[in-house]
Amino acid sequence: MSDMNDDELRAALSRRASAPLTEDQRNDVMRASRVRALEAKPARRAVWPRLAGLVAATAAVLVLVLVALPIVLSPPVAGPSNTAGAQATSAPATAAAALPTASISPLPSPTSVPSFSFALPVSSSQQLWQLVGDPDWVGKAVLAEIGAGEIRPIECPEPAASAGSCNFEMLTVGGKSYRVNIGVRDATADDGVQQNDGNGYRWVKTLQSPFVGLYAFTIGQDDLEYLGPVILGPEDGPAEVASVHGNPSDPTDSVFAVSGWLTTTPPAPCAFPEEGLQSPMPDISSYYCGGSWLTADATTSDGSSGLTIDGGLHVQGGAYEEFAQAPQSSGLTSEPRLGIYLIRNAGCPEVVTGDCPVWRLVGRLDQDVSTRPSIAPTPWPATFLRVSNGTTLALSVFINGQALGTAPSDVVSGFDPTGYVSPWHVTITTESGRELVDMTYQASDISNSGSGSSGVAQRVDLSCGRLDVYAGPPLLGPAPPSSFPPNDCDP
Repeated sequence: MSDMNDDELRAALSRRASAPLTEDQRNDVMRASRVRALEAKPARRAVWPRLAGLVAATAAVLVLVLVALPIVLSPPVAGPSNTAGAQATSAPATAAAALPTASISPLPSPTSVPSFSFALPVSSSQQLWQLVGDPDWVGKAVLAEIGAGEIRPIECPEPAASAGSCNFEMLTVGGKSYRVNIGVRDATADDGVQQNDGNGYRWVKTLQSPFVGLYAFTIGQDDLEYLGPVILGPEDGPAEVASVHGNPSDPTDSVFAVSGWLTTTPPAPCAFPEEGLQSPMPDISSYYCGGSWLTADATTSDGSSGLTIDGGLHVQGGAYEEFAQAPQSSGLTSEPRLGIYLIRNAGCPEVVTGDCPVWRLVGRLDQDVSTRPSIAPTPWPATFLRVSNGTTLALSVFINGQALGTAPSDVVSGFDPTGYVSPWHVTITTESGRELVDMTYQASDISNSGSGSSGVAQRVDLSCGRLDVYAGPPLLGPAPPSSFPPNDCDP
């Protein structure tokens, strides 16, 4: 082919804008553009070399774009090769959709998005004490369903009783007993006492003793640490960060199981707080000048995000180092760590950066349940009727007048009502037919979300023990009466 002049080149480009080029035409245009771009010009026109270079570069870009457009925009041609190409293109999307949601890698990439759509493992009280002293479990947090009478207070001797230092009870199951330490939680100046842990004082009060229901514990070498009653998310799984709310003026015993990323804000040269000059000095480090945060996203701080994280839950300073799996910090950043964490509403401390309430992180649930001895993978469904029989009586359970079975003494029994017409009418009687419980419920009466849980429950206090019947959370109080009617424990 002969070289194309400017008019021929413009004509070729005009034809390309209106119709596809053949392979020969495309090659002609490409060669012509290169020739015209490299063609020498007379020296007498001093400005032209720069202008020619600009025109040539522009023409080359236009030609490359025009050559690529038919490849990008041309419709697929039916045939085996194109079908295979479509399958190959869709394969990555299919693989992403099939990522497992029932397990977590030990150290997920910071770009991963947490997805926990499974019910959390729950131990029985017997499985709980089997973990005590196990090297694989010491220091780890677990959830356990506790029945009536399985954790009991002890008779506190003097002078410990007067000093209020008998801060433990005993878990007794199957002839074995283990100490359960009852700790403290955050409180307010109206209902708490001052406790100084070296960073200044905070207001605390003793946790209410566990009785019956779902609770969190930390496994010890020869004992258990009680963390509080547990609030789960939908389907008895963990709650999401955005769904967790609390009252700044009302710290609570309850702990939320929350899926999220534990991270920190960058260190900053904050001024010494005025409250630090008080005597006694309040806690000035746990929630002041940034610290640890639980977030929905795995965004790594780059030093420009300030001292708070929008949408995050502010937990105490040092929580990242204590509870994150393999914590790693470098300079201004820390690697976010995905996990299921147990947090408790800590109210509004006297020294705080950001909004209230703040949260106290008390544990991380271990994801690897393969080494856990005989632990059921999921708890009973929310609609199940639970009968916690802490009396000495054997009781009969009926739904809609039909016998479901018996509830033995000192056991939490579960009964599935879904085989019967809703609403479900529940009656529980002694062996002689004396009725102790009469209640009615349906699935819509039960809810369990990040902001709390609700259900239907009845409680009967007898001289021979306590009976709790519930769907949803159990009743936690009040204390049993000091006297009982005669013959109240007759069969």
